[in-house]
Formats: sequence, C-alpha cells, structure tokens
Amino acid sequence: MPLRTVGSMLTFPLVLLGACFADGAKTSIYKLWDSPLLENKYVMSAENVWKAYPAASVVVSADGCGNFTSVQDAVDYVSSMDTKMHTVIDILPGTYREKVLIPKSKVSIMLRGSNPLETIISYDDYAARELSNGYVLGTLWSCSVCVEANNFVAVNITFQNSAPPPPPFSNETAEGPMAVALRISGTMAAFYSCRFIGWQDTLYDHKGLHYFRDCYIEGNVDFVFGDATSTYEGCVFYAKARKHGGAVTAQYRRSTAKRSGFVFLRSIITGNGRVYLGRAWGNASRAVYAWSFINNIVQKGGWYDWGDASRHATTFFAMFDCWGPGTNTSGWVPWSHVLNTSQAQPFISYSFIDACQWLGPLPQGAGSLTRQLGYRVNFTQVPPAPTYPYTCFSRTPPSSPALVFQPPSAAPAASPASAPLSPPTPGPGRVLPPPSLSSLLRGYPPPPQQPQQQAPPSLAAPAPAV
Repeated sequence: MPLRTVGSMLTFPLVLLGACFADGAKTSIYKLWDSPLLENKYVMSAENVWKAYPAASVVVSADGCGNFTSVQDAVDYVSSMDTKMHTVIDILPGTYREKVLIPKSKVSIMLRGSNPLETIISYDDYAARELSNGYVLGTLWSCSVCVEANNFVAVNITFQNSAPPPPPFSNETAEGPMAVALRISGTMAAFYSCRFIGWQDTLYDHKGLHYFRDCYIEGNVDFVFGDATSTYEGCVFYAKARKHGGAVTAQYRRSTAKRSGFVFLRSIITGNGRVYLGRAWGNASRAVYAWSFINNIVQKGGWYDWGDASRHATTFFAMFDCWGPGTNTSGWVPWSHVLNTSQAQPFISYSFIDACQWLGPLPQGAGSLTRQLGYRVNFTQVPPAPTYPYTCFSRTPPSSPALVFQPPSAAPAASPASAPLSPPTPGPGRVLPPPSLSSLLRGYPPPPQQPQQQAPPSLAAPAPAV
C-alpha cells in the first residue's frame, strides 16, 4: 500500500479502499474519502492561519476491517505530531470496550466516528477502584477516555462510563458512584456531535480552553465538572432521576482572578430528575446559561453553595435571556444573577474561549446528533463554513436564538427533598501517582513498542475460508 511522507513524518493514505471477507462472503466495504480536514483547511499554522496540509488517517474497526481493532492501539501507533496539523483516527461503528489514554505527547489528534449512536467507547472504571499496586484510581483516573494532549478534536463519538449507578432511591452510597466518561485536560480542544453518558461526574471538563457543539451530556450529579474555560453551544443536558436530586455543573474556579468558567449557549436542560443548575465546587465557581431552554427540573433555589455561605460573594451563577418552565427565578437564591445584554457580553462572545486563536471550521459530518435524539437546535442564524461561526470570531452571536425544544417522552420526576450531594473528589485512600499506561489499562495488555516508520497493519482481505 503506498504511503505518503511529509518531511520526516509518516502519514497514511487519504483515499483507501478495503474489504473484509468472512466464510467466503464479502461482509463490508469501507471507502475513506479525502479527509474533511483538507476540505475545510482544518489545520493551524504558527500564525493561527488554517492551511491545507496532508492529514494522516488510520482506521479502527471492531470487525478487523481497519488498521486496528483497538482505539488505544491506533493512538499508540501515531507519532507525536506537530501542532500544525491533525492526525485523523477514523473509528468505524462498534462498541469499543477499552480504556483510552491520549498522553500529552500525542497532540493534534482527531477521533472521528461515522455516527455518534453507533461509535461508542465504553469502560467501567470508578473512583474507588483499587489497582493491583494498592493505589486507588480516584476521580481523575476513572475516565473511560482520558485526554491530556492539546489540540484534540472528537466528532460523532459516544464516550461512556458503564460503571453501575448507585441503587435507585436508596442511601446511594453504593461502590464507586463517581465514574468519568471523558476527561479533557489539554487545551484548545473541540467536541462536535458527541455523547457523554454516565451518572455522577460524567464529563470532567478539567482545564484548558474547550468548545462543545451539538453534544449530548447525561448524568445526575455534577455531570459537567472541572476548572476549564468552556463554551457549550447547541447541546442537550439530560438529568437522570436520583432520590436526592443532583446538579448539572460543579465548576471549580477557586479565585475571582481566574478566568475559568462554563458558558451554555442555545442549549437545552431537561431530563426526568431534579437538579441544581450548578453548585459551587470552587470558592469562585462560575456558570452562565444564555439563550437556553430550561425545563421544569430545577431544584428549589436554582443553585447550591456547597454548604458554604462564604461563597455567595465570590461565586458567579447567572442566566441571560433563557426561557422554559425552569426559568422562574422568583424562588432562586439571592446571590445568583439575571444578566442584561451588557453584563452578558463577555460570556456570549466566542472570545470567552479565545476562539479566534485556535478554533477551526466545523468538521464535515458534524451537527445532527441532537436532532437524531429528538431535539431540535436550529443554527440557521449562524453563517456556514468557511466563516463558521464568524470570521475570526470578531462578532457576537445573534441575540435572537433559533431553537425549538422537542421534549422526550419521559416526564420530569416529582421534586424530591433536597439533600447534600457527595463531592466529585476522590474518596478516602492513597493518592494515585501519575500511572503508567499499562497500569491504567486494566485487563488490556500494553501495546508492543513499534518503530514509527513501520507501516500500519494491512487492510488486504484474508483468503476466503474453504
């Protein structure tokens, strides 16, 4: 199979045709067309100008029709890349039951699925799990997918933590309720049309600048938490029922001098459980909802101070131009805010995440997840690529959101009594040091060391069975 070389970096063919056969019958044929990274100029130069560089591409397929059957094997194979281009790892439909670590050295990787409902990475770790060396995983390493590299992009993938939830409507102290589906610790990361499925601590938005668009996040307690500076646009947040209620966010800003915070634009907050819109994990926790639909699932008070009244003066919980049965603020805590246009400006602008400095055009194939799930988030007022969302993000998003809410069949649960929630921090036990990859991949053998110049496994079809 021919290979392309750019400088000293080995890349894989951009157009590839492969077939697999089982028992003499052709079962599947996959064509990998020219990478949309080339079409959309999804490559960043040192001057933050997007240019068309050749993009590497490897294929992961659970049925053996790709270069690899494991996502981690594909990540391990690609060399540490220059930040001026993305390496595309195409993941074909299937459920990949493995723990995936993308270390700091593997910058500029894109994981791209064909359909977020069919391409699933799932694992069952949880914070209280003890490793063979005696250390406890903790929340930080409970992630099914752990991303520590910068310039990461994911498109059309479900990230799931399949650890069982606490027994419903019990004392909810069952083993390991804190279980992360994905942790993103690198900066300049973007997620398009992805699902994040879990219970407590579903999405660990740990640190860095991040952008989420057309995503679905599901959980019951702190299912978006961390200390990142992130904008969520056109996303659905689904709260699952829990005896004592829960919270959508637990943002960890610890000082008003820090810039971190979560902003939710044109999104939908719904579910069948009762939740606070946010609770103050950090002393200066910050979360802002703008132009969003909020269903009748909000706990009395709207927001929670983590049981510490001293945080009222430094926490910033706010809403701007939202609507829906959950937006009646008459019973909300007095230290929350309802913003006017001028006050909302720093948050509704894409400059909140310095988007002009790093965020590229919308990847091809993204943008249909929420519609697939029965919700309609209409982006007709946002200009299409190549000016998406705006040229250098110099303008403010439109002030009149085009969003229609189509509720799921499940009705919101009755309002339960409020009760303290368990924090998203690791439970008692020794602190886990930075683990090796092999110690994290429980039950999964460490990949063999391969020279970077070695070609990927062949896609040639095996001989038919006789």
